[in-house]
Amino acid sequence: MIKFLDPIKNPARRARRYVRAFLGHELWLDRQVRRPSVRLGSYYGGWTVLPKLIGPKSIVYSFGIGDDISWDLGMIDRFGVTVHGFDPTPRCVTWLRRQKLPEAFCFHEVGLANYDGQATFVMRNSAPDWSSYNIASASEDAYENVTCPVQRLATIMKSLSHDYIDVLKLDIEGAEYDVLQDIMAGVVRPKQLLIEFHYFEDLERRLKDTKVAINGLNRDGYRIFSRSASGYEFGFVR
Repeated sequence: MIKFLDPIKNPARRARRYVRAFLGHELWLDRQVRRPSVRLGSYYGGWTVLPKLIGPKSIVYSFGIGDDISWDLGMIDRFGVTVHGFDPTPRCVTWLRRQKLPEAFCFHEVGLANYDGQATFVMRNSAPDWSSYNIASASEDAYENVTCPVQRLATIMKSLSHDYIDVLKLDIEGAEYDVLQDIMAGVVRPKQLLIEFHYFEDLERRLKDTKVAINGLNRDGYRIFSRSASGYEFGFVR
């Protein structure tokens, strides 16, 4: 997830997005439906959800934790849900072991992919406080690379004896494109999908991939109910 420092700058960011969209460097998309919503978590790690569709028995999956579980804790505090958090990367695991976690936060050291097996996660930022790894086939230019277990969503759900998901959050650093294809090829349809699209990392290719992904979600009945000031985080409801 990209870190932004000052929410006061949001109007300026939105204005720059519109200019970039006019030039073909950004998505010309906004909310497709308007529903009562609430944002939970920190400015860096927060997400917007539709509270009317969430209750204590809702199943919530949070993929990509890094070093911020403010949204996860906000979901637990507000709705009384159990949040299943997933992240196999070493900096996340080390950070979480130092935290005092509520029983309602269930942590799983596995990543999400469109296959079951092992994946190479790379860190391309040398800053010691940076926590975002991404799955990559090439790791020669990486500051750090590790091998971690990954599973398909269907495999994870089966292991946890879940047959539906109410809220699925994907902040998985570029792996969301392949994962979404895998999810849409299956039968599970989360009520709310919270997705960060990482099209800023390879604009020409990923901007097209993002349009294809959103068009596919629209065809499947999903509509955008929120978009962050940065433009990369979307909330979809079905």
